[in-house]
Amino acid sequence: YQYLLSVIMGIEGLTEPEKEATINPLDKGTLVHSILWKFFTDLKKERGSSLQLEPKDQERLLEIANKEFVEFEQMGVTGYSMLWEVEKRKIRDNLVDFFNEELNETEFIPTYFEVRYGMKPLDFQESEISTEEPVSLKLAGKTVNLKGRIDRIDLTKDGKRARVRDYKTGKVLAKANDFQGGTTLQLPLYLYAARQLLGRLHKGIQVESAEYYSLKNGKRVGFEGSELKTKEARLHEILKTIAASIEDGIFIAVPTGQCGYCELKIICGTWTEILFERKAKDP
Repeated sequence: YQYLLSVIMGIEGLTEPEKEATINPLDKGTLVHSILWKFFTDLKKERGSSLQLEPKDQERLLEIANKEFVEFEQMGVTGYSMLWEVEKRKIRDNLVDFFNEELNETEFIPTYFEVRYGMKPLDFQESEISTEEPVSLKLAGKTVNLKGRIDRIDLTKDGKRARVRDYKTGKVLAKANDFQGGTTLQLPLYLYAARQLLGRLHKGIQVESAEYYSLKNGKRVGFEGSELKTKEARLHEILKTIAASIEDGIFIAVPTGQCGYCELKIICGTWTEILFERKAKDP
């Protein structure tokens, strides 16, 4: 239903940045993604495909963060200065924890950053392997075209295995190797996308996993490529249901804990949950 309102109908929530007490979650996510994109792409330009982090790189990461902080302040989205100072400290601490964990990584090398597919270029911050071609899935004679953006793809040194990483600045609500009734499909769909995107460049490459990485607490939640094989029929069933519903104009508002973050919740009103429960078992 949120997709219907925002993407198809083009309705936007009323935002007044000057009234925000502190930076909102969306802008914070954009900020952290921008910091990490610049950090990794600068290192890759210097060190090439054998990018290996060194302890001294932490200083560079924090320098980039401080520059990005200033840019976001100038945009007027960071809220009250005292609260922003607290938020900056938290972000720096999260980045340091993230860096220290990355420093111990020896098996996979960060290789591609902000990989866009199925969309026209949005800005300069994206990977060289980005493409306007969608990722196509065939479902019972019907083709579903996917578009998206992958935060990061890592490869092993021999280039034979890969994994997808998706940064999260908030809580990770997904469960490992679980579609959760069709509400958490991002990771398995990233597996499909990475296979198609990398298959053109690295023949026979195996995409082993896709995972969320929470910068807030270091938590990782993944979806294994081997698990996708065993659950593929179920995933296709979910995707066919969603695609058919969109084609038939059925957009059901499903109240969840995420409603609190929705800019358009005023449209639903306070009775959405009652309506949903009343209609839930209607064929």
